[in-house]
Amino acid sequence: MMSPFASTLKTLRLNRSMLQKDAADLLGYEQSYISGLENGQKSPPKNGFIQKLIKMYQLNDQEQQLLRDSIEQSRLIYRLPKDASLEAYLIFQALEKQITQLGQNQRHLIKIALGLESLHEREEPKM
Repeated sequence: MMSPFASTLKTLRLNRSMLQKDAADLLGYEQSYISGLENGQKSPPKNGFIQKLIKMYQLNDQEQQLLRDSIEQSRLIYRLPKDASLEAYLIFQALEKQITQLGQNQRHLIKIALGLESLHEREEPKM
C-alpha cells in the first residue's frame, strides 16, 4: 500500500513529467531509492532530502505544505500522551491490531467518530 508521502512524491515527479531515474540523478540518489520512496517501501527521508527535493522541483508554498503534511501522515510510530486513560490505551492497542482488517463501514464509522467525515459522506469503493 502506498503511504501519503509516497503518493505525494510520485505525484510531484509526474506533474513535472520527470522519470524516476532523472529525479534520482538530480537529487544524487539511486533510482532504486526513489522507487522505494514512491511505492512506500521506505519511510519518508530526513530533512536534507526534503530540502533538495523542494529546491529541485521548485515547490511553491502550497506544495511544500502538502509535502510536509504527507510526511507527518506517513509516520509509522505513534505515541499516546503520558496522561492517556486506560481506556485510551486499550482502544489504541485494539486499533493497532485490527487497522488493516477494518472494512469500509468500520473505517467510515471511525472517521465519523473522529470528525473526519459526516454521517452522510461515504468513501468511494476501490476497484
